Parts: sequence; structure tokens; C-alpha cells
Amino acid sequence: MERLQQAIEMRREGDIAGSTALLESIELKDSRIYFECAWNYSIQAHAQQAIDNYKQAIEQGLSKELLKKAYMDLACNYFELHQYKQAERILDKGICEYGDSEAFRAMSTIAHYKLGNPKQAIVDLMQLLLDPKPSKEIAKYRKELMHYVQR
Repeated sequence: MERLQQAIEMRREGDIAGSTALLESIELKDSRIYFECAWNYSIQAHAQQAIDNYKQAIEQGLSKELLKKAYMDLACNYFELHQYKQAERILDKGICEYGDSEAFRAMSTIAHYKLGNPKQAIVDLMQLLLDPKPSKEIAKYRKELMHYVQR
């Protein structure tokens, strides 16, 4: 646990490579170690390594809060590799698990569009836009959403 906290602090200080190396050196990895490794790989734009670690973390079991982030980040890494079908599958899991999540629904519209389903994407997007209450969650993922919309 001490090494995990040290690795998280290293990441906060900007030493992503050092944080990753420390996490990778831990012999008995649990879901949290895999999750933190995946996060670091994602930051470093090593999408396949991030995907592999997120899958391990999810498989071993994460708290509900970390699972939500893992699903979103896993989908984003699939987007990076242009694997939109896999991203859509993960986003669907996220929607099933966290039905009230506008962020999953918004990312899903991008997946629909990239998979050649623009009509479904527009319908889904309009439902989000016409929701009477503004979404704090979409604002939280604004940077990621804009990144994929502009591609």
C-alpha cells in the first residue's frame, strides 16, 4: 500500500514514467495496482498497455467509483486505437451499470457516429442536449469528448 501511495504521488508530481515503473515492480498486483498502471499508460498514450491493465483491474474487481472511471478510460483507449466496436461494447456496459451517466451516453454517440450510424448518434445527442438539467458529468469529460469529436 505504501508503494501504491508513493506511485500516485509521483504521478501527481509529473513523474509518470517513475510512477509506472514503481507500480510495475510490485509483484503481487491487485485490481488497484492494475488500475493505476492503466491510468499511467493512458496518460503516456500507450493505449494497448492501458487497455490490458484496465481489463485486469476490471476482472479482479474494482469499487463502483473506480469501475466507472475504468470503463470510461478503457473506452477512450479503444477510441485511440480506432477500435470503435470495442469502445461501444464497453460504453454499453457503462450505460447498463451507470444508467444515469451522461458521459457514457455522450461517448456512445461518438462511437455510433464513427461506426457509420450518424442517425442514431444525432438522436442520442439530441436527447442529451434537450435534457432540462445541465450535466456536470459531461463538463467533467469535456476535454475527452472534444478530443474525439474533432477527429
